Amino acid sequence: MDSITREGVRHIATSERYAARWPFGPDKPHPYGRANSALIMATEPFLDFFRTVYNQPDEGAP
Repeated sequence: MDSITREGVRHIATSERYAARWPFGPDKPHPYGRANSALIMATEPFLDFFRTVYNQPDEGAP
């Protein structure tokens, strides 16, 4: 994936498939930050999610 919109990120973060493994938010390993009125995320955990979780075969899948 070369680029994604904020709506695309929101869709992935709240999807049934990925919500439990999304690493950002309250009670998650990486809280959201704030920059003025924008929510921000740490870059490395964000990229790591897409490298290791997104579009990978589901655990336990045949």
